[in-house]
Amino acid sequence: MPDRGTRPAPHPAPPAHSLPWLTLPALTDLALTDRLRGPCDCTPPPAPADWLPTPPPTGRLEEATTRLTRLAHPAHAAALATTLITGADFDQIAEAAPTDYHPSRATLTLHAPARDRIPTRCAAYRVPAWARPLLDAATRYHQHHKTRSRRLLTETEPTLTALLQAAEHCRLRPPQDPSGRGRGRYPRPYFPEALPDGPHWTACIPLKKLPPDLQTAALR
Repeated sequence: MPDRGTRPAPHPAPPAHSLPWLTLPALTDLALTDRLRGPCDCTPPPAPADWLPTPPPTGRLEEATTRLTRLAHPAHAAALATTLITGADFDQIAEAAPTDYHPSRATLTLHAPARDRIPTRCAAYRVPAWARPLLDAATRYHQHHKTRSRRLLTETEPTLTALLQAAEHCRLRPPQDPSGRGRGRYPRPYFPEALPDGPHWTACIPLKKLPPDLQTAALR
């Protein structure tokens, strides 16, 4: 007779490649890049409500959070959580410093690219309760390793490829082009060389929003 104090072993988590894709609109701009050229020292205002992405339904948010906690690197999990909170692009996330996260106030500051650096573009975002453990873990990782990096949410040398691989590992992606053609008004930039499972992680983005180098690639 089993000991009443023992608990049954938990079922193993399914392998990542067997999970269905989870489509989250807040990831749409993640692959956009526009180099920040270093952080600024402004005091940003709270992010306006109309800048914030629409939160996913409760069930999808719970599932996304569960998948993020399985990532090996806490900075990747925190970076993708930040994307779901803010809808920010990769370079804004990559430039976030440890001092930009304030656990006591539950806020995270992100700064705008240099060409758009006006007070209304740099903003402090409210970090919801579900995301705080992920950002706390990234902070502890940064402190424990005593890294000299000024970045909180990426490695010392941040790359978009690593973050897209983390998103694909979690089977998280932005809305896809319903036509499947990926041309014209809404191209689908993708990075097949970065993704081990193939070019599944694509983004349906208005062409005018893409930086010039990605516009050229999208129209090929």
